[in-house]
Amino acid sequence: MGRSNFDQLLKRYLTNQVSESEKIKIEAWLEIMKTEDTKNLELSKEDEEKLFERIINEKDNLKEIEALRPFKDASKAISRAGWFLRIAASIAAVVLIIYSIQNFLGGDEVLRFSSNNNTEKIILNDGTIVWLHKDSKLVYINKSKESIRYAELEGEALFEVAKDPAHPFLIKCNGAIVKVLGTSFSLKSSAKEILLRVLTGRVNLSTEANVRGAAIEPYEKAIVNSNGAIDKRLMRPEEVKDIIYGTEYMMSFNNVSLHEVLKRLEKKFDLRFQLDNVLAGRCRVTADLTDVSLDESLETLQEILNIKFQEKNNYIGVTGTGCD
Repeated sequence: MGRSNFDQLLKRYLTNQVSESEKIKIEAWLEIMKTEDTKNLELSKEDEEKLFERIINEKDNLKEIEALRPFKDASKAISRAGWFLRIAASIAAVVLIIYSIQNFLGGDEVLRFSSNNNTEKIILNDGTIVWLHKDSKLVYINKSKESIRYAELEGEALFEVAKDPAHPFLIKCNGAIVKVLGTSFSLKSSAKEILLRVLTGRVNLSTEANVRGAAIEPYEKAIVNSNGAIDKRLMRPEEVKDIIYGTEYMMSFNNVSLHEVLKRLEKKFDLRFQLDNVLAGRCRVTADLTDVSLDESLETLQEILNIKFQEKNNYIGVTGTGCD
């Protein structure tokens, strides 16, 4: 039997092939389900179809979606875990971009990511953002016992590493090791060489041939050749455009409306804002939020304007008069 429209939608969601509107609606519904007592719940085929139609509808109908609850049937006796497993089972055969496993590394969580023809954005649990370029692979392991964040890269990616001095971020790439505390840089490996290009902060790059490593500063690049030697050079200005192409890395605003700033933040951090005062959205903002965390970005906007942010179940509320 073929998969239902709802199953296919979930498949597209987990492989990042839904629209931003569909993504928001799916996550809003799942968030509501987390708060439900889902014992003995069953989502009928009719409700699945209703949910599918409401999610793909272009109207702003979040309340209708959140109101659609599964049917409670005592004869089914499906536990909460079992009910969510039922949803997962419909996509079990799909090759996912993102999945987690437990392996021999002392119970550490291992996340594996891959990209095909497009740049894929990954937001890790520490707030680090990775833009994984096409035909690339990333393995991420949060080694909590060792107080480090560890990743392995094949291909090319732009990293915006969340600042955390207590937990260094290490990336192994074709024999080289990149170590940072919180910075942004591009890393690319090929059969002939490894190319590191730094945008902000300081990056330590080491190899088996150079265990001590070299410190690479902003707008510098380092090339590691086949014998492990590190060649450090200045980065050309045009290389920056190449590094950030196809990403939401650059977040510099000059006299831009708050409404536009929030739209850009929504796209970068995969979230949704709701303005209580529409007029506040017209206030102008001049600020550079590039390589700045979400929390720091919101704090900056609160300092600039008379607004406050409050996290809700499935969005961030924005209150205040703005610029008066």
